[in-house]
Amino acid sequence: FTPTLIKRWPEPRLWIIGDLRDGEIVAALLRSAGVSASA
Repeated sequence: FTPTLIKRWPEPRLWIIGDLRDGEIVAALLRSAGVSASA
């Protein structure tokens, strides 16, 4: 099993494959997709 996080919109598409423990990488991907941080 290989963890995979995929962003399809907005363009460009992005795939993060493997270790998702680096929270800053995951947060940056979510911000680029327009997801707001919650408290």
